[in-house]
Amino acid sequence: MRLGFLDRWQSSFRFRLVFATITAITLIVALYTVVQYLRHVQTAESGQKIQAERLADLMAESLAQPMFDFNTVAVDLAARALGAHAEIQWVRVIDSNGDVVVDTGSGAQTGELLLTLRRPIRYRDGARLLDVGNIQMAFSRTPLNAEVYKGAMEILFGGILVVIGTVLAALWAFRSITRPLLEIAQGLDQLAAGKVDLPLPRGLRDDEFGRMGKAMQRFRDAILERQRAEAEVRENEARFRDFSQSSADWFWEMDAELRFCYFSDNFSRIIGTDASKSLGQTRIELPGFEVLNRASVGEELLDRVARHDAFRGVELHARKPDGDCLWFSVSGVPYYDRNGVFLGYRGVGQDVTARRNAEEDVRKLSLAVEQSPNSIIITNAAAEIEYVNEAFTRITGYTLDEVRGSSPGFLQSGLTPSETYASLWEALNNGQPWQGELRNRRKNGEIFVEYGFFSPLRQADGTISHYLAIKEDVTAKKQVEDELQRYRLHLEQMVADRTAQLAEAKDAAEAASRAKGAFVANMSHEIRTPLNAVLGLARIIMRDNAGRKSGHTATQILEAGEHLLGVINDILDFSRIEAGKLLIEPRPFRLVVCVEEATKLVAERAHAKGLQLSVEHGDDMPAWVEGDRLRIEQILINLLSNAIKFTDSGRIVLSLTRHDEQIQFMVSDTGIGMSPEQVRRLFQPFEQADASTTRKYGGSGLGLAISRNLARQMGGDIRVESTLGKGSVFVLSLGLREVPPAGVAAVVPGGSLRLAGLRILAAEDMELNRIVLEDMLESEGAVVVFAEHGQQALSLLETRAGFDVVLTDIQMPVMDGYELAQHIHQLQPDLPVIGLTAHAMPEERDRCLACGMAAHVSKPIDCDALVGAILANVKGRNVVPEVAAVALPGMANPALIDWAALSERYQGRHAFAEKLFAILLRTHAQTPLHLRDAARAYDVETLKSLAHTLQGVAGNIEARALFSQASQLEQSIREGRGDCLALGEQLAVSMDALLAMLRERTGHSISDV
Repeated sequence: MRLGFLDRWQSSFRFRLVFATITAITLIVALYTVVQYLRHVQTAESGQKIQAERLADLMAESLAQPMFDFNTVAVDLAARALGAHAEIQWVRVIDSNGDVVVDTGSGAQTGELLLTLRRPIRYRDGARLLDVGNIQMAFSRTPLNAEVYKGAMEILFGGILVVIGTVLAALWAFRSITRPLLEIAQGLDQLAAGKVDLPLPRGLRDDEFGRMGKAMQRFRDAILERQRAEAEVRENEARFRDFSQSSADWFWEMDAELRFCYFSDNFSRIIGTDASKSLGQTRIELPGFEVLNRASVGEELLDRVARHDAFRGVELHARKPDGDCLWFSVSGVPYYDRNGVFLGYRGVGQDVTARRNAEEDVRKLSLAVEQSPNSIIITNAAAEIEYVNEAFTRITGYTLDEVRGSSPGFLQSGLTPSETYASLWEALNNGQPWQGELRNRRKNGEIFVEYGFFSPLRQADGTISHYLAIKEDVTAKKQVEDELQRYRLHLEQMVADRTAQLAEAKDAAEAASRAKGAFVANMSHEIRTPLNAVLGLARIIMRDNAGRKSGHTATQILEAGEHLLGVINDILDFSRIEAGKLLIEPRPFRLVVCVEEATKLVAERAHAKGLQLSVEHGDDMPAWVEGDRLRIEQILINLLSNAIKFTDSGRIVLSLTRHDEQIQFMVSDTGIGMSPEQVRRLFQPFEQADASTTRKYGGSGLGLAISRNLARQMGGDIRVESTLGKGSVFVLSLGLREVPPAGVAAVVPGGSLRLAGLRILAAEDMELNRIVLEDMLESEGAVVVFAEHGQQALSLLETRAGFDVVLTDIQMPVMDGYELAQHIHQLQPDLPVIGLTAHAMPEERDRCLACGMAAHVSKPIDCDALVGAILANVKGRNVVPEVAAVALPGMANPALIDWAALSERYQGRHAFAEKLFAILLRTHAQTPLHLRDAARAYDVETLKSLAHTLQGVAGNIEARALFSQASQLEQSIREGRGDCLALGEQLAVSMDALLAMLRERTGHSISDV
């Protein structure tokens, strides 16, 4: 009889499994096919869009140069070549004005679009990005649809094959599996006593798996009892093992012959040696291990063991192999078999060293408490006395038996303020200690004074269980203090009188110090003002009479004046050091430049004496460091000047060494040297080696004292080693941290009319100073108008216009420089004011800046310093930067013109150089424009010709950066590299910068040429 579907479903596990498997596989394959199709569609579409976006970005980038050059032919060719692709329906290029440059058919749409993209076209011009237009691209969906359809057919065909193959394999596999399962069930029925525990299936039916489950049930029942027994044994073993490992104690065992047969691992750790070496012995016999109380305790223990008696808490004192001693407590019990036959001992050992040590500490503490000179009281939480020491009995007269259980209040005399007791109990009730003075009564009625310390004692849980009082009898001390108090009152009056006297003396000293500072400042001004005129006139005479006797005389006057100026500067520096007003201003600077500047200033003097001056340093010197360059140069100049002064023949070497961030400047000479006594007095103010040194060589004796003070203020020092008659070595050690290169300071190239075209108003009350200032400024090309005081200068500003800058002396009649600067700042805030003062103190500079001045120049006036200050503050006439404005690839922003090389090239003929500049401005004003036009038109021949011409021009005026760029451009064109257009644009930028700088120097503009 043919069975129905439900009957077969109920009776055959194989039928259910085959049907369910085929159904599941079919559904899975169908679902997988759909998912793969959707994923294929998504992947294809996503890939097409990504390719489209990349193509749009690439096209926008490639069209940047043609669009910037308005090369419509190149744009049209590129766009139509792109539009020929099957996936691109149309391309439209629009310029920055919105005009369509190219359109390959955006109006003739023939199919479904995938997407339309729009990308801006940007051209990079140096550091700027210029929008030169945009590109629009439409991508067709037709290629994508064809690819998707092909992929879908492949996925569907593969899914059908998988379903068919899987169904056939399942039919064969399930038929092969179910029959052996019946045999396995029968075999398991016979292995009910086996050792393998198998999981029991749930929800069994009356089929093959049902019969196998019954067999497994019988198998599990058979082995269950055995597993329980084994688990109990393992649990007991694990419990004992855990107890043994977690316990700080150790376990041991003896056999029936009282030989050790077991020690736990802790025993070896406690005694510090391998205890297993005692196994098989009747007592612990180990190398270096010794039981110290074996005679008193060990024999008794052995007797108990011999009688098979139990023993507990037998303490043994032993010495370990490392020499340390320990105490351990041993307990043991005999154990027997079921018949009562003695089998041995089992027991435990415990390290009780800490307890024994604590007991010893308690014993010592008890002795200390009993023998303490201070009385000690311990009460319970109810303030009832439990303990007092012998000192308490000696001081108060009460014994422990008399006071036990009572309150300490019986000692009160009534003379202690109630507030004291209130404060004491408030602190104790809050769990805080208290200390203070109490007046109590002895047993014999005598009043005595105690200074006590009271503290609560806490249990481990934080609750207060006792109170402790430690009190010192200070009666005799109080009597002495009372006597001292009487003397103190008298002394305080004497001190007050003396303090008043000292205050008067202090005020007088401060007044003297202020007078000294004012004197030094005024002295500086009074000397610097005429000295400015002397040095200025000397420079004029020396310049106008070069090679004549009067010129030589002027040189001597200038040298003497500069020497006097150096002495004045030394005195001012020393005064500032004494007043604590000398400021150290660390800034980044180039170390080699600092050293070169210092040696440059003394080189002429060294060569004049026929001395060899050299600088030595290793390759590890940092390029840039942070420090006060001015002060470092000041120290080096002083050390080098001294070396030159005291050396008649030989050489002077300035050597630099580096130790981490420590730089050592060593100045060594072959001069007269010094004795140890002279070295000892060397750094004292106004001291030299001896009186003859001052007479022969001159000097104030302040230079080295100032230099050492400066070095120490900068965290360094100066030391000296010298041998009389052989020379000296001065070592300046400074901590100079290496820093990255900072912005390079501006320089003012000499040898030209640096102030040409400037109109300057100068306020100066001294005629000599006006003459010097007029010559100095007019020689630089400026037009100068003078006023004799500040009021006259204001009048000139009101009646005449067009002044570029105001120079003003500080101390003048009628109106001084400070007031003049304030008025100008209110009337013409954009007009810079520069102060000229003979005061050299730092506070003078701060005062000038505070009243509105733009800069401050000290007298005697240095021409370069004054010109630099003017150019730095006059708008539109800034100093020529040492660094080019445009950074070029592979070059570290070099200077536009190497002025030193240019001066050397034409032997100082500045007029000839200026003539070259004028010719360059006239003949090459349009060269940057020609370079850009040639680059945009891809005219490489014109670019090559211009580059070749500019190499010659740049070489003639020492414009090395421009020469290098022109050479790179010409080489790029010869080699056919693709960067020639960019190099041409960069060369045009550099040429613009050079022309702008030369126009500013000569006063020309494009219209002039």
